Amino acid sequence: MRHRRIQLTTLAFGAGVFLTGCNPAAPETPATPVPASESAGTQQGPLDQFTARIMGTSADQTLQQLQDESDADLRWREEFIAACMAEQGFTYYPRLHTRPTVVISEGPARGTREFAERYGFGFAADNRGGGVVGTTATINTEDDPNWSPINTMSDAEWEAWSYALTGEVLIGRTLPWGAFGTSSSCSGQAWESFQPQVMSEFMALSGEVSWFGHSIQAHPQMLALTSEWTACLAAKGYPTRLRDPIQLWESLNREWRGVEDLDPTMRFMAAWDWDTYPDGPPDWDSGPGGGDRLRDAMPRLEPDAWAAFRAAQAEFETREMALALADVECRESLDFDARALVINHQLQQEFVDRNRDELEAWAAAAEAARDNR
Repeated sequence: MRHRRIQLTTLAFGAGVFLTGCNPAAPETPATPVPASESAGTQQGPLDQFTARIMGTSADQTLQQLQDESDADLRWREEFIAACMAEQGFTYYPRLHTRPTVVISEGPARGTREFAERYGFGFAADNRGGGVVGTTATINTEDDPNWSPINTMSDAEWEAWSYALTGEVLIGRTLPWGAFGTSSSCSGQAWESFQPQVMSEFMALSGEVSWFGHSIQAHPQMLALTSEWTACLAAKGYPTRLRDPIQLWESLNREWRGVEDLDPTMRFMAAWDWDTYPDGPPDWDSGPGGGDRLRDAMPRLEPDAWAAFRAAQAEFETREMALALADVECRESLDFDARALVINHQLQQEFVDRNRDELEAWAAAAEAARDNR
């Protein structure tokens, strides 16, 4: 097995309704509250509060509380996998050395003027924005308690062990990190058991909540507001058939995916024979900077393709920056975010008023299920 030290970073941020919200700095002490809703770039409305209870999140957890919760979640999943493997006659040691550290990203929050001036919408610059709660972990595979046992297994033993763990025979006797495995495997069952499930008795209500979230954008009050935004963009020289800032973001996202498809490195990696050479190309590894080293070699290997990619990237970034600044200027001049928040919360309140008893029952049932997990 090839030993690697892997740097993992995961940042999770929610998408509100055209909202930028607050951008709290990383707390100086663990006792400083870190509102999860604000970290995600939104402020919670009445329905958001029920959703947070159902999903098991909180808007006022401290950084230390988030860390403690992350540690407990990791231990629960790993012990679940170990017990599941033992039932099938295999030994699996909980991989607690993968303990992630909860962090809050630095820098301007996505959607703010400062973010737009630095990164546009964050596509070409590939920046997630500040104030985002996430996790980071540096993992040394040699610290994995399963490393020594699996290296002593015969091929048949390894195939049976890895199949029980993930539902497939893993290549190269390396174990993936994070969520992995088919639903019938031990790791897959651990993640499915851990993730919040929609209880059958609340399936209809779940569908209504989902439909409601999509319907907000088509509400007459929101359409009237977004028409002002569209007119403002047109006045700045950007006439568009896009209805609102979300559609603008989605359109640019699709366009950026097309630019990324031109990346010679991505095409090279996609064409690589991973079954025969599971460790990847000579200039690549999954450790810090491994991808950058391969990228450094690519211009020498495919100069024309690389030049075409760079040209498309530069053209996209120029237009992205211009649109991002026009968008933020229009939102500022219209007080768009604050007005959208008022409409959003008003509609949430109306939905909660119509469904309060069912929402309360769902939240209570979800909380009880987590307590008994």
